[in-house]
Amino acid sequence: GIHAKSLRYKVDPGVRCLLGPKYALLRGEIVSGARNLKGRDRAAKNILVALGGAAKSKNVKKVYAALCRLGQDNLRIKVAVKSKDMARLYRWADLLFSTASTSALEASLYGLTGVVCVVADNQKKMADKFNENGIFLSIGWLNKAKPSAICDTVQRLLDDGNLRSHMGKRAKALIDGKGPDRIIKEMRAVEHAYN
Repeated sequence: GIHAKSLRYKVDPGVRCLLGPKYALLRGEIVSGARNLKGRDRAAKNILVALGGAAKSKNVKKVYAALCRLGQDNLRIKVAVKSKDMARLYRWADLLFSTASTSALEASLYGLTGVVCVVADNQKKMADKFNENGIFLSIGWLNKAKPSAICDTVQRLLDDGNLRSHMGKRAKALIDGKGPDRIIKEMRAVEHAYN
């Protein structure tokens, strides 16, 4: 995750930790789907909701109801539930509402920005880091977020194309999808050192 470099792991001397988006293990279809992607300069009208495992809970209903309160006729909202084609959905979307998880990291590869929330303890630091780095806006714990806060945060991004563009560029700069290649290179270097 984006926050991984700040984590402190207890490891033996000489152990090298490969942490952060530079080493993210994104699925092949996600990486290939981001190739030849055109810019996102258009007006935002497609919102993707990706709450992962939280999709089975009342959280989806809460977010969907809040987004419907935006009152914009041209908005299209899709909820990703066990989707087998997230690459297509990331390409379709202009804005993402997601947990601070792998979904947000994957979307960053597409230059897709939006709003992240927290539904589990291990997402809090990631949400904070996304927000601090201007990649996603964070509303914190979803179960504590009021529908009005969800609406206001999303509306801010809908209204400000320059902000979305700036955040999207920061998202795209965060990750390049070459994490597996870097890890293999590091493993081969270790293997070579021991042979």
